[in-house]
Amino acid sequence: MQKADKIHAYLEIDSINAEVLKDFLHHAGIDEKKIIFINKDQAKIEDLKAKKDENMLIVTYVPYNLKLEKDGFHELTSTKDMNTIIIIDSLCTERQTLKSEKERLKQLKAVIDRSVTELEADKRASYKLVKNLSWRYELWGVY
Repeated sequence: MQKADKIHAYLEIDSINAEVLKDFLHHAGIDEKKIIFINKDQAKIEDLKAKKDENMLIVTYVPYNLKLEKDGFHELTSTKDMNTIIIIDSLCTERQTLKSEKERLKQLKAVIDRSVTELEADKRASYKLVKNLSWRYELWGVY
């Protein structure tokens, strides 16, 4: 990759993925000027096919990486192995919401913890479930 004239980088640009890519480029000694940034949703990224005439970098995560691996892509690095960038997922709310919705927020935290546990226990089954979901965020929540 260091010798390539240009590299097509597929990622969700307006997300933490952009920072992960920049950190990778820096530590791999790849000039960012070589990068052609291609903004794609993970659902589209997972359907990418390797192109012999194109140097490709893909920033993705579980469960979307599973199909890419199956299709012949190889992991170059992972945030779990990088000590220069740490990904922390968090839930934030205002103090008043915390007070008024404390029990519902505890339920939400329990559901998220269970989801992570189940995802890690069976990544392929989780992938199949996530792949078939219609991502309409306004419909999700703990009521």
